[in-house]
Amino acid sequence: MRSFERIAGVAPLPAPPALTSNKVVSLFEPMRPFGATTRTYEERPLERIRLGSQRFTGWTFADGAVRVLRSQGHCAGHVIVHLGDCGVLHLSDEGNGPCGAMADADQLKIQTVLGAVARLFEEGGAALLTDGHTFALRRGSEVVSYLDGLLEQATALQDAALGLTRESSPVRPSAFTTRYGESLAELGVGGANPNAMFTAMMAVNQLRELGLRPQSGDVDAPWSRPTFQNPA
Repeated sequence: MRSFERIAGVAPLPAPPALTSNKVVSLFEPMRPFGATTRTYEERPLERIRLGSQRFTGWTFADGAVRVLRSQGHCAGHVIVHLGDCGVLHLSDEGNGPCGAMADADQLKIQTVLGAVARLFEEGGAALLTDGHTFALRRGSEVVSYLDGLLEQATALQDAALGLTRESSPVRPSAFTTRYGESLAELGVGGANPNAMFTAMMAVNQLRELGLRPQSGDVDAPWSRPTFQNPA
């Protein structure tokens, strides 16, 4: 709901944010969590995990054959998984576009984990890359090229967004999102979910990444950079 509230008036939502979020959740029902036997990762003691020259924190299972590594870029609590015996690293949703769309996405963490995983493959610490959106199986040097491409897209997209915010101040999110979508198309990027809502979610996160903040809580309120004030 928080994600949809941020783009109300910016993207054509099919219903108010509360109804839209309920509809999205309903796509995954029925949900039958086994609360009596299921534990969250965070209930277990955090471990320091080293893979080659890379250092992570997370949790290990099956005598270290399964490593669950904290990444937290796509959203809070996000993890990636390394299966040591078969050399698979599952990137989950961290590679879903050069700019994270969720309300609690962290662009720096996304880019940091992509760089760390690329280094892991360069060192031979993993052989196969999978993810949660493209359904592709990538191997060896192909992985490094793919991840470097995502990082290049992230910097190119932020440069484009910075140029758009210089065109007008303050920035109206709806107008910015339209131009931002055009930049996505021109750069050939945008992630694995090309749709109006996803683009709007990326756009408002990009505005925040550039240091802008909404001037009010109104729908489609203008965004601007906070005024610097020197202490008296």
